[in-house]
Amino acid sequence: LGLPALLFTFIAAPNLRKPELAVSRDARRGSTAEILNAVRHSGLSLLFLASTLFCLTTSIGLLFMKGLCTETGGNPADFYLYYTSTMIVVRLTGSDRLDRLPRGHVVPICAFLMALAFLTIACPLWAYIPATFLYGLSLSLLYPLLAAEIVDRSKPETKTINSNFMMFTFDAAGLLASLFGGAVINLGLGYRGVITMGACMIASCGLCFAADRLSRRTGRR
Repeated sequence: LGLPALLFTFIAAPNLRKPELAVSRDARRGSTAEILNAVRHSGLSLLFLASTLFCLTTSIGLLFMKGLCTETGGNPADFYLYYTSTMIVVRLTGSDRLDRLPRGHVVPICAFLMALAFLTIACPLWAYIPATFLYGLSLSLLYPLLAAEIVDRSKPETKTINSNFMMFTFDAAGLLASLFGGAVINLGLGYRGVITMGACMIASCGLCFAADRLSRRTGRR
């Protein structure tokens, strides 16, 4: 897989040299404090929190699903196969329609569906495969819609900063998910407890997104 990735990097290299936005020389010299200040005053705090919770949930699924299957008897390979296959099908067949979806309704619904999928995966074995498909469906919609909301709500001069901060939440989530999951296991709650924590996180993601929409409506009145 590394060789095709390297090949595509060379193919895309000419486009990568072009900056996405024209950034002034002073902006490039912004300190870490200035960048954090720009993020803090972007009006996207709830969306960044939703993004972080989303990333934590997906990281928990990747890191702890194999351990959960030792308790439930499920096959971890089926989880990775079916949810990624579902994502690929959704992206290939519906990628051109994602921008037309009503994010204010779809994101919270998908977040709660993902929470339901997590809880179902951790319980009866007969529902393991259907819940995996549901997880893949909700995941394939949540990420692009969350990312699009952050980019569309960003000012032209802060699009790059906000996009990079969103990517930072992915990196941070990989570390924090392992720490949180390990802490739950040390409490004696097992892998089911970890997955239940993930379900609570993604439900909170939907609540944060809904709260952001509600605050915007209230501010317009």
